[in-house]
Amino acid sequence: MSNNEELAKNAYWLNNKTPPIDSKCYIVYSAGNNIKFGKMGDILDFSIKKHGIDATVIRLLSLDRRFPNLEPQGSKTGYTLVCPENITIKNNGRRHIYRPLNRPFALQCLNLNLGIAPDSKILQLDTDMLFDSNLNVNSLDVADNIFLGQLWKNHKRRGSKMGNTWRGDDDSLMFPVACSMRTLRKIIKPYYDRTVEHRQNYNIWTSEMFGFVAAINDAGITRRSIENFGLCNDWDRVKTTSKDVETLSVRENMIAPILHYCQKFKDSKNNDIWSKHSLGKTDTLPDASMCRDGSIDQRIARVMHDYRNKQ
Repeated sequence: MSNNEELAKNAYWLNNKTPPIDSKCYIVYSAGNNIKFGKMGDILDFSIKKHGIDATVIRLLSLDRRFPNLEPQGSKTGYTLVCPENITIKNNGRRHIYRPLNRPFALQCLNLNLGIAPDSKILQLDTDMLFDSNLNVNSLDVADNIFLGQLWKNHKRRGSKMGNTWRGDDDSLMFPVACSMRTLRKIIKPYYDRTVEHRQNYNIWTSEMFGFVAAINDAGITRRSIENFGLCNDWDRVKTTSKDVETLSVRENMIAPILHYCQKFKDSKNNDIWSKHSLGKTDTLPDASMCRDGSIDQRIARVMHDYRNKQ
């Protein structure tokens, strides 16, 4: 048994609350056990309930050595698997910390601690995502050996200085992604291994994303990308400059069921107005009235406003 398998044995279901193994659909997301990720997970859970998404929700909660006395920040509407921290990578005889490694390891914990039926559909999200509309997870076309997900825009350019193993092509995937549990099991260990390898070679924050794509490619699994599945909040920005004044307008047709607030929110004058990183320091949420009308920022802010009013 590998060291990771031994470590994964220490994962446990919070409050001994174990999910069913035969649900048709699961929504799975990874979060660190800290205040910021706890709040983001709560907002995501709220949006799932708000839009009536029919799926069993699982929060993979990785412990955080920076907050040893913090109680597990479990899902209030779903199930929570508390996972050991796994963030240390050896490179040239030295150890360094890479927190996104928790995500592929937490999937190993899930696979070891819950025998999900092979035909069940798994929708994986980032914690800083939310639903802006209903999505029928069961209707997603994820037959065996298919990963369906958001088109990773600029993936080829981002990987242009890397070897062919990592460069990929123009239709690589990023989260959100969906597949069957049978298909997911084929990449769980390679996903971890390839993430470590990429981080050792390139030492960039997105190594986990490249490791995920490489694991899919290595397994010969078909990738199907969707242009508007889970949009990042800066993808609809059109910048113009007149008399040294920058103005942001909104690109049309940027509608998706899932929205991703990975970047700072901007107003129409390109000023920063909010960031997800403030969630670890304050309860302040973005003000929709300050966002560009019709923007992804504004739609996210409105869901967060509804979340706050329901607390």
